[in-house]
Amino acid sequence: MKRSLLIAALLLGACNSPSPITPDAAEIGSPGQGEAVVRLMLPHLKPLQGQYLNPTKTASLTVQVDNGPLTTLNLADLTCTSAGCPVNLYVSAGTHTFTVKSYSASSVLISQGTRSLNVILGQNNALELALDPVITSPVLRSAVQQVDPATKVIGNYTRFPYANGRSLVAYYDILAKDAVGDPIPSILCGDTWVTITNISDANYPNRYRVMLTFPGTHTLTAKTGSSCGTGSVIATQEVKTVSSAGIAGGDLHSLALMAGGTVRSWGDNRDGQLGDGTSNQRLIPVQVSGLTNVVGVSGGHSHSLALMVDGTVRAWGSNLIGQLGDGTSGTDRLTPVTVSGLTDVVGVAGGGSHSLALRADGTVRAWGNNGSGQLGDGTSNQRLVPVQVSGLTNVVGVAGGGGYSLALMADGTVRGWGANSIGQLGDGTSGTNRLTPVTVLGITTSSPAAIPSP
Repeated sequence: MKRSLLIAALLLGACNSPSPITPDAAEIGSPGQGEAVVRLMLPHLKPLQGQYLNPTKTASLTVQVDNGPLTTLNLADLTCTSAGCPVNLYVSAGTHTFTVKSYSASSVLISQGTRSLNVILGQNNALELALDPVITSPVLRSAVQQVDPATKVIGNYTRFPYANGRSLVAYYDILAKDAVGDPIPSILCGDTWVTITNISDANYPNRYRVMLTFPGTHTLTAKTGSSCGTGSVIATQEVKTVSSAGIAGGDLHSLALMAGGTVRSWGDNRDGQLGDGTSNQRLIPVQVSGLTNVVGVSGGHSHSLALMVDGTVRAWGSNLIGQLGDGTSGTDRLTPVTVSGLTDVVGVAGGGSHSLALRADGTVRAWGNNGSGQLGDGTSNQRLVPVQVSGLTNVVGVAGGGGYSLALMADGTVRGWGANSIGQLGDGTSGTNRLTPVTVLGITTSSPAAIPSP
């Protein structure tokens, strides 16, 4: 956050010694022949947000002219008025560089600024000098992380599935702090083809929703302050759009996501899991009815899921136990329906008769059969619409088993919940179902790609 310091060079006249200065300010040096007094005006030290000369943060200042000696001033010794806190110092005519630094009571450098001023005798001279906060370990982090397909390393969400003029969204947090540990007021910026929305709240005070609206590579830039037109750059992140294509298998049916955003399916169709409006078996691929702008697919036992580029989800096929998430059960759907209440989804997975969705905030939603606790909400109650999986944040990817579920975490570990009759949750036990996620033993950052990233 920049705060301006006003440096005013005042002409004292062409005489052997300058006129006396009214003792309303701290002074650095003493008047000498051929020197002008420079009035350094610090902003008034009142508790304003982002004021890096606030006495609650700053205990002292150092002032340096050119490469001369440092002069230390205690804030308590300054005489402040509503106009500011003046400091008088003496310099010769000509161009000089002024450097001001502020320090905490424990001598930690908090902010600093440097700028040059050409002092001309016979004229008034003014210069605005900005103090930039000293930022420690600036971080720009996406809420949902991704596994890099080349390195298998988990990192920021940088590859945005794209279709028809928009991408999936990602949530980014600016986590920069100043030298005394306080958050830096900051803003996330992008180019013309990046749509950024501030979605900050009490839990995430500097969070932004990012969407790309043109194919190619783009740069996210975190800056100090509240305007993209000003401020200092504290972090950048390169992001890019990627085309979507892929395949998925159910129990006895198959799905293919085409490069154009449509879906083909084939195989068993007795519950409508092929989505072509019939229950006829198909020996070759047919097009799923009404689907365009799809960026992801997944197959359950006898149902199918599609992730749309707008972050919503479609489902079709068997709905015996609510696995389609449209608020109903018992009626199969021969064409896709919208899963209720889901937005900003970045990944989907089908289980036996339940379904999972990973949201851009790193949390997971689940719906359908819950007889073994596979929805992870702490109950074994069937859910006809999505509910949040208990205690999960920082999730990278999800997968569904017959009666259980898995989540890959950003730290490379894995959580499992649901049926555990023969140890499928990997927590060292068997025979006891888990209604909320438990940690799979022995999976670490050395094997982060155990579950595909969204």
